[in-house]
Amino acid sequence: MRTRAVGAALLLLLPAVAVWVALEGRSDEATARASEAGGPAAAASANTPTPAAPATIPEARLPPVPAGAYCLASDPPEHYDEATLYEKIDGAAPAYFERGFRALLTQTYAPRDPERFGCELFLYDMGTPANAAAIFADQRGAGAAAVAVGREGYRAGASWFFHAERYYVIVLNADEGADAERFSEQIARGVDARIRGGAAR
Repeated sequence: MRTRAVGAALLLLLPAVAVWVALEGRSDEATARASEAGGPAAAASANTPTPAAPATIPEARLPPVPAGAYCLASDPPEHYDEATLYEKIDGAAPAYFERGFRALLTQTYAPRDPERFGCELFLYDMGTPANAAAIFADQRGAGAAAVAVGREGYRAGASWFFHAERYYVIVLNADEGADAERFSEQIARGVDARIRGGAAR
């Protein structure tokens, strides 16, 4: 009886073995053809997946600077991906990687008055709305004042933070005064409008 059971089990495995042998044969055949066409390098490339291009955020996401604002866009926008994010935020990068980070677009705004502080916009593509909401929740301070922008937002001094669709947005402003607060709000709402409006997705 035991011999019959073993024999039956082997018979059941035969189709799976046959499929495996066929697939191995096809793989070897494809590698051989590639080797004949272009040598070892071509054979290796036939079995190597093409790496995905780094993600980038279109600069059309950036809103224009409001007329008469206390700041002006001082430098060209900067792009960062998984390989370069540490250059911008260094030790904070792992927290973003854990939440699905794909790309970062930044824009610096310099004050007209050199005695004042400027402002910087950070626009993170987190891959999915859930990831954007998660990093927003991770960084939200206790008791922060909620603001109606994006899916959810808050304000701390003149700085604004929110998430919308797959993006997490920070308008970082260390200045004080009504004009600084107004500038940050205008930039935040401008980005939100371009995200919701689908400008150059």
